[in-house]
Amino acid sequence: MSVRKKKIYDFSRETSLVRSSSCSIVQTPTGYVMNIGMSNKVQPQRQLTLNKKLVLDSEFNVLSEDVLEQDVDGRRIAGVSDIRLRPDGTFHGHGLHPNGLVCVVHGQYESPLKVDYLTPKDFTSWAKDWVFVEFADGYHVVEKWFPLTIGTYGEDRTLVTKFQMDMPGFEGVRGATNGFFHNDEIYFVVRKDDKHRIVVFSASMDEVRRQTEWFTFEGKTEESAFGLIVTDRDLLVSYNDGKVGVLDIYDQVVLNK
Repeated sequence: MSVRKKKIYDFSRETSLVRSSSCSIVQTPTGYVMNIGMSNKVQPQRQLTLNKKLVLDSEFNVLSEDVLEQDVDGRRIAGVSDIRLRPDGTFHGHGLHPNGLVCVVHGQYESPLKVDYLTPKDFTSWAKDWVFVEFADGYHVVEKWFPLTIGTYGEDRTLVTKFQMDMPGFEGVRGATNGFFHNDEIYFVVRKDDKHRIVVFSASMDEVRRQTEWFTFEGKTEESAFGLIVTDRDLLVSYNDGKVGVLDIYDQVVLNK
């Protein structure tokens, strides 16, 4: 099953602070909120990430844009990278744990950005590609796609694996977007090598209902999706392709055939 692109919006910004970037989007009652993350090595052993909040109307016109304040305090990895927004006004991303290792962080998406640290079971095997999905009794973490491994965070903020199941055909797949719940199904954009695929699961995450062929957004090797919104008509996917932020709109009708 192939995808059919309907429209492209380019939110790239001219800046010298871009070695890598991320672009995530969520819907609001009046439009959308988009986060554009911009990272660079400001010194040989130091990386800085800034995050810009864009408020968009229902037609994707930019109403405001502001760089979020954050505490960088001279750390070798400063700021929050790879932010993925959630509809409840929170986010998760990656930051530096007090023990000096990179880990998953989360918090309220507001200025200044303040984070709590989510601790992996083993810091030597933490996954940059974890994504979150809300189903059953709350938020869950997709730790791996093959085998499909899903966990939750306990009160001590340590990840606990809840279940595993075989997922044939998902070898080498990495997380890209958080899961999006729509019409009793859960949608993801996943990544493998330099390509992406839209996958639709059952509400309990135990069955793949539909999936597209592997595709690229613009045919570039550095593409990576970070945001997904699903409606009855469209799928909105935000990603970076070497620029700082792009939004594609795909035809949902094609995926539902």
